[in-house]
Amino acid sequence: MGNIKRNKDKNYLITDLLLSCGLLFTVLFFSPAEMYFSNKDEFVVDGSSIIVPLLFASVAAALINFAVLTIIRRVGETLFKTVSLIELGALLAFYVQLLCNGRMANIGWDQSVYLNDIKLVTANFFAELFLFILPLVIWLLSKRYKNNAFLRFVEKNMTIYLSCVIILMQTVGLVSTIVKNSSIIHKTDYDNYLSYDPVMSFSKDENVIVFLIDQLDGDWMDLFLTYYPNIYKTFDGFTYYRNNISSYTFTYPSIVNMLTCKPYNYERRESYLHSAWDKETMIDVLKAEGWDVNLLVDKSTTYYTLDDLKGRCDNIRQVENMVKIDRLAIVKVMGDISMGKVVPYLFKPLFLEKYKPNFSTLFITYEYMPNDYMYKLVGTNTDLKFYEYFKKHGFNADNKNKKFTFVHFNGVHDDSYDISAINPEFKEGMTVNRGSTACGVFAMLSEYFDSMKELGVYDNSTIIVMADHGRPPSEQIIDHQKELNSPIITTLLVKPANAEHGKFLVDDHAEVSNQNLAASVLDYAGIETDKFGYSYRDIAEKHLSPERHIDTYEETDYIEKYSSYIVKGDARDINNWHIVE
Repeated sequence: MGNIKRNKDKNYLITDLLLSCGLLFTVLFFSPAEMYFSNKDEFVVDGSSIIVPLLFASVAAALINFAVLTIIRRVGETLFKTVSLIELGALLAFYVQLLCNGRMANIGWDQSVYLNDIKLVTANFFAELFLFILPLVIWLLSKRYKNNAFLRFVEKNMTIYLSCVIILMQTVGLVSTIVKNSSIIHKTDYDNYLSYDPVMSFSKDENVIVFLIDQLDGDWMDLFLTYYPNIYKTFDGFTYYRNNISSYTFTYPSIVNMLTCKPYNYERRESYLHSAWDKETMIDVLKAEGWDVNLLVDKSTTYYTLDDLKGRCDNIRQVENMVKIDRLAIVKVMGDISMGKVVPYLFKPLFLEKYKPNFSTLFITYEYMPNDYMYKLVGTNTDLKFYEYFKKHGFNADNKNKKFTFVHFNGVHDDSYDISAINPEFKEGMTVNRGSTACGVFAMLSEYFDSMKELGVYDNSTIIVMADHGRPPSEQIIDHQKELNSPIITTLLVKPANAEHGKFLVDDHAEVSNQNLAASVLDYAGIETDKFGYSYRDIAEKHLSPERHIDTYEETDYIEKYSSYIVKGDARDINNWHIVE
């Protein structure tokens, strides 16, 4: 009898331990680990930094749960059965939800996307609720129909079998994911950064400067010029090309495509970024001609690591021991996002709403940050830091070589009080919107241009102010169709070197595109441009009508392509947008 009791107790312990491991490892290890290895090019830390704390947290949580189940078992069998079978139901429901969710939850975008389809949300909720209570129902039925051998067998063995099968299936799935993505070499570059300091130095010989203002839609620009006429004074000598479009409708891959001319074929982000920079670009041509190059660009949309830009970019700096990995933050954030994957659609926003696409930056803390450090993700804070840096440190015209500078502003992507307040005409209590934000950005540029004039380098400089794309296609698509109902125009203003002062010209005819940036930069620099296509001046002066391409898509947890267009003639007329497969 003693041996039988000991064996029975041993079986109970094994069953409780397997259940605890199945449930807690699913939430704290398998789900977040799968997420990491499926998307590791999106993370700022390497695999060991993610996996080790998750593994420790999973083991600790499983042991605690095991201890609690052991105590509850001693309190009463009915209470234990209820609790353990609810946990088994949660394990089953979570696992099935993971299978339905794909490789990553939708993080950092409009969380209402999970609530758009009421029928789907309702069906998903009741399906998960059914799985959640299914083991408990089976137990109750086995008690009601005691003579049913099948029910008794299922009730007796379902905990250990389901726990084993789910652990095994997730282990196999995780190993498969690791093998499948083993070619992705995860590099971190905590100790390298893009510095503001060299950007503040101009060449007395020649400069080409590009300011990219995120999401500065052409229709918005028309409104800004109408309602804020002081903008005309800022753009002294500029030509406004109103017939300009982008090649894509989001920041990624627009900017890297503009700088490298590499077409995007909807491959993985890491693969695209590496292949785009693994070939000759217009920046390489500039460097070969003796130009210095300074870039202030966003990591997530423009480069994978700063190794992509080394040898090309002269404002990369290195500082050792700048950051510390916060392992508790890794467990908390990855746990939250994992819960966002395993719960029904109805509850996903509760766990995911607080996180942005760059959530993995929460895993590091800066122990030391140089004052010229540019944050790797462009946002309102980087716009402000750029402004504050040049206000504090000023400019000089001491750069020995000719200079190309490219600066990515968050611009009018978001409404910002702080950016709006840069405009001297903005007063406390005024409405903050895209217009006030744009005026703040233009006021910042106005101060920048005034400093160039004081240093005597405004006239010898070509300045391009442009957008990476206009408004997202979701604003121009009706009833979730794939076709636009109005065109997406992308702002472009250009001041060539030695442009006549006091003029603001408008060109409605030149059929230009952001695809022409690389050739245009080289053209304004006086360098051969044939291999990079037509420049703005080629198209405007020779009245060319090149075939312009644009892909429209939405970017959520993955990129969903809508439609491709060829645009001929006036891009502001939707009849000139011809959809292609």
